[in-house]
Amino acid sequence: MAERSNAEKIAAGRRKLKEFQQKCKANSPVLNKKSREVLKEDNGEDTVRSATLNCQPDLSYPIEVKEENEDHLKSSSQQLEENRNGNADIFVDKKPDIPSSDSISTPQSSVSDTDPVIEDNKNVRSPQHSTSPERSSTEALRQLALQMDDLVSDPLLCGANTSAISQDHDPRNGLEMELQNRNQELAGMLEEEKRQADTLRVQIKECRSRILQLESERESLVAETNVRLERELRPLREQLQVHVQTVGVLVGEKTELSAALCRSQVVAKQKSDQVEELQAKLRDSQLRITELVRELSVANEERDAMKEHAAKAEANISNYSERLNQMGLQLEERSQEVSEVRQKLSLRTNEVSTLQKELERVKSKLSLTRLRLRQLTGEGGDDDSVGMNSGDEAAESWHQHRLRLERQNEDLHKTVKEVVEEREEATRRFQTKGATTEELELVSSKLKDAAIKMQELEMELDAERKRREELSMAEDEGSRRDRERLLLEAMESDKVAASRAVDQNLKLKAQVAELQDAFVKLSNDKLQLTESLNKSQHLSKEQNEKMLDLEEQIQHLRINHEKDMMHEEQLEKKFKERVDAMEARVNMLQLEREQMKEELRRLKEKDGSTDVDQDNTKESETAVNGELSKSNGDGDKEVMLSETEAVHKLEERFRCAMEELAAVTEEKQRLEHLVLQLQGETETIGEYVALYQTQRGLLRKRAREKDEQLRNLAKDREELCSKLATLKSLVRRLIIEKEGKDQQNTVIEHAEEPKECLKEPEVHAEVHSAPIDSGMNKTAGQIMALFAEIGSNNSLSNSIPSSFHPCPWCSGQLLTI
Repeated sequence: MAERSNAEKIAAGRRKLKEFQQKCKANSPVLNKKSREVLKEDNGEDTVRSATLNCQPDLSYPIEVKEENEDHLKSSSQQLEENRNGNADIFVDKKPDIPSSDSISTPQSSVSDTDPVIEDNKNVRSPQHSTSPERSSTEALRQLALQMDDLVSDPLLCGANTSAISQDHDPRNGLEMELQNRNQELAGMLEEEKRQADTLRVQIKECRSRILQLESERESLVAETNVRLERELRPLREQLQVHVQTVGVLVGEKTELSAALCRSQVVAKQKSDQVEELQAKLRDSQLRITELVRELSVANEERDAMKEHAAKAEANISNYSERLNQMGLQLEERSQEVSEVRQKLSLRTNEVSTLQKELERVKSKLSLTRLRLRQLTGEGGDDDSVGMNSGDEAAESWHQHRLRLERQNEDLHKTVKEVVEEREEATRRFQTKGATTEELELVSSKLKDAAIKMQELEMELDAERKRREELSMAEDEGSRRDRERLLLEAMESDKVAASRAVDQNLKLKAQVAELQDAFVKLSNDKLQLTESLNKSQHLSKEQNEKMLDLEEQIQHLRINHEKDMMHEEQLEKKFKERVDAMEARVNMLQLEREQMKEELRRLKEKDGSTDVDQDNTKESETAVNGELSKSNGDGDKEVMLSETEAVHKLEERFRCAMEELAAVTEEKQRLEHLVLQLQGETETIGEYVALYQTQRGLLRKRAREKDEQLRNLAKDREELCSKLATLKSLVRRLIIEKEGKDQQNTVIEHAEEPKECLKEPEVHAEVHSAPIDSGMNKTAGQIMALFAEIGSNNSLSNSIPSSFHPCPWCSGQLLTI
């Protein structure tokens, strides 16, 4: 559009110039002809008019200068517009080579001096518009200037001629002098206008050079800033894309972590339920352990009592062993005495038998003699009665001794019955109590006491029997030795079983302590897991907050970038509006110039009528020149003001761009720091997740081991219960067998006769004691085997796996030393 308007303006100027040239060519021959006719006819008035008419081209000169100044203003405004649009033009100042002659007067020289201004104004064009038609226009202007010089020289010649004629025409000399003075005034005014034009031209050149310099600086700064901004914004854009990608990755990781957190929460709930179940089991087990500890304390107290009783029993046993030794010695002595008494008894029995035989024989002889005496005499009644009385007395004494022995025997049977009743009471008490090893020891101690009491009673019975029958006492002594031996063996086996039970209790206590430590460690691990879970939740919350902060910062950066873009667009709009306003002002000035030209044409057409009109035209021209000069000054001032404002705005814009660049670099560094922090936090989150998974696997493994241990403990408990039940049944069998043996012994004792006690007790004892002793030995062997199994504690030792670790941070095979 600007090039089209410039081309139209150039074409209009060419047309006007051609019209002016044609008018000048048409007027100059007519004026010469009129001057020649005036000279021939000696008409002074015509000569003066011709001179004045020939001097009119000189009046058109300032008008052309003003037109050229307007063209210069138009070209400068166009140049400023082009520079503001970013297309700076290269101005080439060419001074036209116009020959100057010394014969030309001052007005002519002034015209020649103004020609370079015209040429300079014509040459101040952009290279895009400097074409061959413009060169033809400059040539036309040169020709116009030459013609004006000719016209100016012609009035001078006319003035010389009129000076010769002025002698004849005195009235017209005053008018010519006024015209000359007017021409001089016009020449002075023209010089002043020339000086003003020179100063304006110098100022315009300086402003133009300053504008070019500022435009070049502005373009260089804009190019540098654009390149720098592009170079710095490119990595920032890449970083922004990377940040967006990282934000997407972090969002994905956040979703994954949230899903993993939900899963972990579900698993944690399951684990919490399992932990609650385990805690319930732990409470039950603790209650069971407290009960067992209470029972164990009771058992320990009973064991202490049993130890004291065993110590007493050992003291009694030692006393009894001493007494047994003494009794053995006494038994040997008594056996010797018994052998002697047997010999004496055999002798006495032989004597008694012989005496009985003799007595029977004597009785028979006595009866015979009595008969003979009765037959012979009747005097032998008193002697017979005396013999019978002495025999009755001996029979009664034997009968009383036998009754006394029977009473003693009955007393012994009563004591034996009492011992049997006490033993039955002990067995009933044993059956009412629980089937535990401690009760068994208590019952065995009571049995030992009962056995000891029975032994004492048996010893007393044996003493009575010794008093009564020494042979039966010897047999009972042998059976008593056997029973004592069995009792000693049973006591030794009970001692071994008690020691094994104590060891087993100690091992159970140690295992219970290990289980308590394991439960405590499980609770500690649970607390650690809950703490780690809370930490992971807190870290995830912090990550979410940081993500939200980053999103807000990115949104803030986007908003700032959009604001900057909108600010730049507003500045561009303001600049375009200012340029449009300047173009509108230039168009208005061009319209005013066209109007002034039209007015000048009208004035030129009306110039030939009267001199008054000519003076009016001169005044109007001077007024127009003043207005044009004022308008030119105002336009220059406005141009200078607009240029300074543009420079200030460029500086402000450059400063704002540098501040924005510094802010963008700081934001870039801050984002890089945030990215590094996020990378570190993502790595820590990954480490926490890996640690959580490993701890979770360890907890699962420990839970499986704990469940296996609990199953093994339940299995061992069942085995122990079954073994205790079998032990209880075996103890009952042993008691029943002992009762059967005692009953058999009592039956044998009741079935013995006084005579059989002397000869047959050894055979009966051997016959009846053999199967009973074998049954008791069998049950005792089974009991000892059960005690050995419980003491060996293979089930409990096998129940603890080799991989069980009281320490939660240990692994591998556990070595028990």
